[in-house]
Amino acid sequence: MPLPLAALNRVFRSYGVAVGCVVLSTALAYLIQPYGHLADLAMVQLLGIVFLSLRSSVRVSVFASIAAIFSFDFLFITPRFSLAWSDAESVFTFGAMMLVAVIVSKLSENLRRQEKAARATAVRTQALYELNLELSSSRDARQLAAVTSLFNAPVSVLLQTPEGGLEPAKTPRDCVLSQSAWLRREFTKQSAPSGTSIWVPVVGAHSTHGAVGLSSVSPPFEQESEQGYLLLACVNQYATAMERVQLASAVRRTQLEAEGERLRSSLLSAVSHDLKTPLATMIAAGAALLGRTREIDPKVADEILQSVVSEGERLSRLIHNLLSVTRLESASVELRRTPESVDDIVLSAVGRFNDHRKNPIISEIAPDLPLISAEPVLL
Repeated sequence: MPLPLAALNRVFRSYGVAVGCVVLSTALAYLIQPYGHLADLAMVQLLGIVFLSLRSSVRVSVFASIAAIFSFDFLFITPRFSLAWSDAESVFTFGAMMLVAVIVSKLSENLRRQEKAARATAVRTQALYELNLELSSSRDARQLAAVTSLFNAPVSVLLQTPEGGLEPAKTPRDCVLSQSAWLRREFTKQSAPSGTSIWVPVVGAHSTHGAVGLSSVSPPFEQESEQGYLLLACVNQYATAMERVQLASAVRRTQLEAEGERLRSSLLSAVSHDLKTPLATMIAAGAALLGRTREIDPKVADEILQSVVSEGERLSRLIHNLLSVTRLESASVELRRTPESVDDIVLSAVGRFNDHRKNPIISEIAPDLPLISAEPVLL
């Protein structure tokens, strides 16, 4: 399989650097030849090989070592300007140069590999941290900007519908892939000329909440790869965030239901007290009239009957309001709001209390209060 043009350029560049390093070290050794021994010249050559091995692969280092050995033999070992190893010392020197180049290059390659792995780990950790912050602060859980920047591909989030299905994707291919990932709970991938689509299910502790997809992924990757594990980690973070939101909503609903029960009990207690007042008035008025219609002055009898009617109407309003309040939890109830004066509402309530109090309530209301939007009967 032929190498791509970019990889071929990198190979030529690496071997070009190796040739340049050998030429420079050889030129430096040639300049100091009148002032040093043969071992000094060999150390100069070896220094160039070591420097190259720190930044190159083993193959390039071996190539540079062979080139340095032949150039050193050709220029500095007698007979000069010929390739002939005259003694065992030269053979040992050349073997040592080769061995040093291989060892240094191998150690340097291992260090570069570890550095690359450490950087990849730091990138994954940073991405998961940013995703966690994004899921904690964003109100729209579908906006996974951290995942988009991490994989350099558009991200699609499909959630489970209230009916139990999965939201439809934008393209037929993504619809099939997302449904497969969601139903089978597995990593799903399909390649096409436009790019590779990858879908991963969002699996929670009790159910599958949806699916997350990457479109136009280049280059594609498998589930067991480094990128695959990173995508699964991001999706697991997303599933945890969704369950945290659902748990918080359930706790909030429970608190609201408990508060509603407490308010309902308080309301029934207050209303029962308000219902006793008109009933007591009506019973007392009826008892006063019972069997004494001829003894009571007609004007006084009319006043007693008027109080019975008034308290009956008040009792009817209380019952009507109570029924209206119990219907407020229904989604179909509609409040008939109208602009109302705060003075009228407060004075009406105070006047009704003053009818049954020895010490009247005195109210002070600012004259410039604006109108409020409310349903006066319920209020």
